[in-house]
Parts: sequence; C-alpha cells; structure tokens
Amino acid sequence: MMIASRHLEIRFVTLCLLLSPIFTLGLAWVVMDDLPTGREMLGGAVMLVGIAIPVAGALRTKRLGGTQP
Repeated sequence: MMIASRHLEIRFVTLCLLLSPIFTLGLAWVVMDDLPTGREMLGGAVMLVGIAIPVAGALRTKRLGGTQP
C-alpha cells in the first residue's frame, strides 16, 4: 500500500488505510474463530459509513462533472 501511495491520490490511500481495523476484525473472526462483540460490530459499521460518505461524494462529483476543492 505504501508503494501504491506514490501513484494514487492521498484521499484514496487514506480511506483505504482506514479499512485496516475492519479487515483485522474480519480476519480474527475467520482465522481464530474470535467472534466480535456487539460494540466491535457497531464500531466497524460506523467506520464503514464514515468511509462511504466521502467515497460517495467523490463519485457523485465525478459523475456530475464538477471539481472538488
């Protein structure tokens, strides 16, 4: 991911790096059969929503042909 950051926009790289705790939670569930608690699931959902909002905004801006600041 660090090598790819030279070729990608910093906004995209930052959002991808924010997904790592969610992937870690899923990996622990699959590999170690460690079921996440309700709070962990809620935290993961909040993180996904927080990441989805700027991604959706960027996609919408590109579709409308606008520019982002």
